Amino acid sequence: TIGVSIGTTSFVAATPERLVAVAGDRLHTAALAGSAPRHADPAIDAALGQGLLTSPKERSEHAVVVDAIDHALQRLGMVDHHPADPVLLRLHGIQHLHTPIDARLPRGIGLFDVVGALHPTPAVAGHPGGRSAELRSTHEGMDRGWFASPVGWLDSSGDGEFRVALRSALITDVETTLYAGAGVVRGSDPSRELLETDVKLGALLGPVIATSDTR
Repeated sequence: TIGVSIGTTSFVAATPERLVAVAGDRLHTAALAGSAPRHADPAIDAALGQGLLTSPKERSEHAVVVDAIDHALQRLGMVDHHPADPVLLRLHGIQHLHTPIDARLPRGIGLFDVVGALHPTPAVAGHPGGRSAELRSTHEGMDRGWFASPVGWLDSSGDGEFRVALRSALITDVETTLYAGAGVVRGSDPSRELLETDVKLGALLGPVIATSDTR
C-alpha cells in the first residue's frame, strides 16, 4: 500500500504492481498482466489458476508486457533475467500472471532513469504506445490524474522503489473517488473485464469506508 497527502487531499493505492526497485547495483521489476478471480473452494480456486496459466489470451497479454520491459531495459544497456513462464500471484479476490525480472544496473544509470524507461508499461497504457494513446484520448472519457502513475521513494544512496498506483483512491474533505481498470485485448470478454474491475474496486472500498468513518 502506498499513500501521499497534500493538504487535505490524500491519494492511496493498494497496488500489487512493482514498477522497479533498486538496491545497490541490483534491479528488480516484474510483469503483472493477465487475471482471474479467486474462489473460496480450494479445488475451484486451483482450477481458475490453472486456467489462467494455460489461457492463450491471458498468456499473450502477459507476454506483451514482458517483452516491453525486456526492450526498455536493453535500451539502458542491461541484460535482464526472468523465468520462461509466469507464476501465479494470488491476492484477495483475484490472481494474476506474474513474472519477476532482475538485472544489474550499468554504471551511470539510476533509479529515475529506469522509472522513465519503464513507465508507462503496456499493462496500463496499451501497446503500441502511440496508437493506444490516441484510443485512450478518444474513448477513455476520464482524467486519470494520479491513477497508474509511478509513486515511490529514493534515498541518498540511490536505492529506492516505485510502484504503479493501481487500485487507488483520491480522498478529499468532500468526496472520495476510486480508480481501477482492466486490460482489454483481442478476445476479451467485456462482462468478465467489468467483473474484474469490480473485484479490484472491492479491495479498496472496505478500507476507504473504514478510514472515512474515523474522520
